[in-house]
Amino acid sequence: MLGTTAIVEASDFIRLGEFSYRQFEVLAIRKLTKASAEAKTKFEWMSGKAVISSKSTRIADSLSIEVEDEYGWKKVEKGVERWMLQSKNEIIVKLMILYKRTRETNVESSDEDALSSKKVPLLQCC
Repeated sequence: MLGTTAIVEASDFIRLGEFSYRQFEVLAIRKLTKASAEAKTKFEWMSGKAVISSKSTRIADSLSIEVEDEYGWKKVEKGVERWMLQSKNEIIVKLMILYKRTRETNVESSDEDALSSKKVPLLQCC
């Protein structure tokens, strides 16, 4: 999200190994750049996190993995693979990328343009 604009939001059912983190990242940055240009703001990447859960798992037992690059996403895929081997059903991965919106240096800016952070959620089911 950038302000009230959803940059990337999707839910999809995929097989293990089908999701390309790099393609997702490129798409998100392109859309974010376009939206930030229209809003006359800039953005900074802050963090990424994936949460792995399943129908038969308590929320407290969900796995949370930091995702900064493709290596971090490989950890997520390994976690999903392990859960599949444990016969867990309906495994869900929620990928959240947090961007920090920064305002342009402008004399006419108001307090409403203050710095804020927004999440770009992506729900992937494996």
